[in-house]
Amino acid sequence: MVLEAWKDQEEKIGDEEKIQAVRSKMPRRVKKQKRIRPTEGEPEAPEGEEEEGSNKYLDEMMINFLIDWEEYYDYIFPDDDNQLRNIKILEKAKRWKEKMAGGAAAAQSNENPADDA
Repeated sequence: MVLEAWKDQEEKIGDEEKIQAVRSKMPRRVKKQKRIRPTEGEPEAPEGEEEEGSNKYLDEMMINFLIDWEEYYDYIFPDDDNQLRNIKILEKAKRWKEKMAGGAAAAQSNENPADDA
């Protein structure tokens, strides 16, 4: 990774400020999980026919039992984390603006009922 090579180079030089600057740009390694279903031997749902004594709840439990979890690592860079925060703030601002515009339009229609007559 380029950042690791850059950090190694700065450590060779020994400038502590630059080393800290590079370390602040290093990503965090986050372990995540996602649900997967096996491709081979996956049970098929019965098509219209139900066997006597069949229990949909137990069938669903069996299917959920066959669902597996896959673990993977994701890298979150500090710059990406800041961008996500900014996006959330912009989304909230947009919702507030829409709410205020909707409230202002309703207030104007309530203030001028005599103009319509």
